[in-house]
Amino acid sequence: MGRRAMMTAAAAGLAAALPGCGGFRSGDREIPPCRGLLAPPGPVVVPVADRRIVNFRVKEPRERWAGLLRERHDIAALRALAKAMKVHMENDFLLRTAWRIGSPALYHLAYADRALYIEDSDYFADILGADVLTRAQMAVLQHQYTLAHAFCSTVIAYDERAGGMVHFRSVDWPMSMEIAMASRIYDFRDDNGSIAFSAAGILGMVGVLSAIGEGFSVAINYAPWREGSASFDPDPTLLLRRLMEGDDMRTYRQAYDAIGRWRPGAPVFVSLCGVRAGEGCVFEFGLGRDGKSNVNCIEIDNRRFLVHTNHFAAGSPFAAENPRQVLAVEIDRTWNHYRLRETSEIRRRMIVRDLEASGSAGLEETLMKTYSQEPIWNCETAQWVMMTPRTGRIGEIKLWARA
Repeated sequence: MGRRAMMTAAAAGLAAALPGCGGFRSGDREIPPCRGLLAPPGPVVVPVADRRIVNFRVKEPRERWAGLLRERHDIAALRALAKAMKVHMENDFLLRTAWRIGSPALYHLAYADRALYIEDSDYFADILGADVLTRAQMAVLQHQYTLAHAFCSTVIAYDERAGGMVHFRSVDWPMSMEIAMASRIYDFRDDNGSIAFSAAGILGMVGVLSAIGEGFSVAINYAPWREGSASFDPDPTLLLRRLMEGDDMRTYRQAYDAIGRWRPGAPVFVSLCGVRAGEGCVFEFGLGRDGKSNVNCIEIDNRRFLVHTNHFAAGSPFAAENPRQVLAVEIDRTWNHYRLRETSEIRRRMIVRDLEASGSAGLEETLMKTYSQEPIWNCETAQWVMMTPRTGRIGEIKLWARA
C-alpha cells in the first residue's frame, strides 16, 4: 500500500470513529449527545477573565507558550481535558481500535513532517506525558475539526446602540465542562510586546476557533457533508491561526481576500465581521465535483444581521449536503433526543426571530437571552464569545464558559 493510501485509510478509520459533535458513533448508529438526560443544566455561564500571553514570534514552543502554564490551575485544567478526551476514546471498542492504530499512522505518515504547528502540538503532548497523550494522539486531537467537527451558532450584527458591528458565537463540543474549565483568552503578542490579535482559546489547542485582530474578527463553524470529506489540507483551526499571524492582516478586506483563497482540510463555515455596517459575510467551503475545496460567500449586504448555524444556506451550491432538519419536538420527546446537526435550522430561526423583535434592547442582552434557549443551549455548549472589531486597534473580546 502506498503512502497516500495508508494515510487515507488511517484518516478514514479515525473519522468514522471519532465523536462527531452533536452525536456519538457506536457501530453504525449515532446517539444524540443529550439523549436520556433531563433538560441540560443551566444555562449557567460565567465570564472568563483569565488572559494568557502567547509570544507567537519566538522560535521555541517552550518560550512561545510560557505565558499559558505558569498557573497551577492551567496545568490541572489541561490534564483534565486531555484525560477526558482519552477516556472517551478508550470507552468504545471501534473508537479505541481506530484511535490506537490510526493515530500513530497519521502522525508518522502525514502530521510529523507537514502539519501546521506540529511543534506546538508536540510540546503540549510532552508536558502531559505519554501516559496521558502521546505526540501522535495529541496531533490527531489538533485536527479534530477535520476528523470530527464542532457545532456552533453565530451572529454578525450591527449594534445601533454602540454604533458598530458585533460578532457573537457559541461553541458546542463534547466534554463541554472540561472545555469550559480550560477556556482562556489568548493575547498573541508581537516582537515589540504589542498584542497582534486575541482569541478565545482552549488550553492545549494550538489552532483557533474565534479570533479578533485590527479591524475584523473571524469564527469557524461546522459544515455538514454526506460522504467522507477529510483531506490532508490544513485543519481550518490551524488556517485561522496562520491567518491571524500574518503581517498584512490589518483590515476586513485583507482578511476577506485571504480567506477566499483557503483550501481547508474539510468543509467549513467561516464567518468574518468588520467594523462598519455592511462588513460581514460567511464563507461556505464545500467540495466540488473534482473533490477539491470550493467556496461560496454569503454577504450581509444591507441587512442588520446575518445568522449562520450548521447547514448550507438555501440556494447554496452545496445545499444538497444538508441533513434533515427538525423544526419542532415530537410528542414525548425533548430537544435532547435530536442530534445537533438536526437542530441547525430551528436554532437559526430562533435567533432571527429574537433579533427581529429586539426593538431597543441592547444587542448583547438580547443575544445572551436568545442563546440561553434550548436547543441553542444544549449539553455540549462550552463557550459563548462576543467580539467587537475596532479600526486601527485590537477590538474587544468577551468570553463566557459553562459553569
